[in-house]
Amino acid sequence: MDQRQSEQRSHDMAGLEFVFALQVLKCSAATQQSGLNEQTLKIIWRRCFNRDGWKVLDAAARKSDHESTSELEATILFKTIYEGYAAGTFRYS
Repeated sequence: MDQRQSEQRSHDMAGLEFVFALQVLKCSAATQQSGLNEQTLKIIWRRCFNRDGWKVLDAAARKSDHESTSELEATILFKTIYEGYAAGTFRYS
């Protein structure tokens, strides 16, 4: 694999790390203590929320709806929620 292929693969995976973490947590929930599972879930979401530059996104509030929507859709949080629902990560039985 050359440098360009490696960079493309990393770019394709960007933002999915939290979806993968939530999927692993969901799969391991039956074997973990409920308190530990809940703590881990909170840590994953906290890191997801903190990954984006929210000061920049706060400035989007002063922009048009179209501009602010596109900036919000570019966040890791949006991608995690979008991809999580698409993958069925948030369907609990």
